[in-house]
Amino acid sequence: MVYRLTGSALALGATWFLPLLPVIPLTLLGGALTDRVPSGGLVILTQVGCSCRRWTPDRPHRAA
Repeated sequence: MVYRLTGSALALGATWFLPLLPVIPLTLLGGALTDRVPSGGLVILTQVGCSCRRWTPDRPHRAA
């Protein structure tokens, strides 16, 4: 859609790349956190987080 509107490959690439920018610092932060937290507590925390996500309702999808 971006390419059709602008005709620019750069705009298309930026559209896909820019949302990924927060992933880089968050990945580094998560790696440092997992090095400091005991692994047993981390496993329990991730399992609780996954189960909470399972029981929350999904957001409705918007039609394009």
